[in-house]
Amino acid sequence: MAPPLDEEWAEVVAHARRHFPHASLSFADLHVAFAEAAIGDDDALQRRIAELQGLARDGRLSSGEVAPILCAATAALGRGDNLEATRVLEAALVDLPRIGGSHAQREIFEDALIVAYLRSGQFSPGESLLRARLVRRPSARDAECFELCSGNWTDGCCVGRAGSGRLRIGPAFDGRAKSQKNSPAGRPKCR
Repeated sequence: MAPPLDEEWAEVVAHARRHFPHASLSFADLHVAFAEAAIGDDDALQRRIAELQGLARDGRLSSGEVAPILCAATAALGRGDNLEATRVLEAALVDLPRIGGSHAQREIFEDALIVAYLRSGQFSPGESLLRARLVRRPSARDAECFELCSGNWTDGCCVGRAGSGRLRIGPAFDGRAKSQKNSPAGRPKCR
C-alpha cells in the first residue's frame, strides 16, 4: 500500500488557503475543494460551497451553479457518501466545460464519478462511463478498471477507503494491480 500523503495534502491546503482564502475563481475553488476533502476538512469545504452559491446567486460566478455543485460532490465523496456523490456528479457532467480548463483537467470529475460508482457497488454505470472513455482515447488504467467493473469485483480493493476515512484510491485503480500477485479468483489482492 502506498504511504499516506497527509503532509503533502496539508501543504497543498495551506497554499490554497493562502492564495484563495475565499471563493472567487471556480477552477481554483475546485482544486481547493479536492484538497480540503482529502484532509477531511468538511467545515471549510462547506464554507467554500456556501460562498460559491452566494456568488452564483448574485450572478458573479462565470461558471454559474456548476462549481458549487461539483464542490458538493467532492465533499460527499470525501465523507464517503458515494451514492450522493454519484447523484450529484451524474447531473453535473454535462456542465463541466463551464468551469474552464482542458478536457484532461475536467476529466478528474469523471474519475471521481467512477470512484463513487465503484465504492457504492454501481458497476454497470461505471462500466458504461469507462467504455465511453476508452472509445474516446486508450488508457491502460481505464482498461484495467473496466475489467474490474465488468467482473463485479466487490471485495473493496479496487477502490477503497483509508483507515483514516480520507480519500484513497486502491491498487487496481492506480495502475499497480498488474504487478501484484493474483488471487485465486484471478483478481489482484489488496496489500
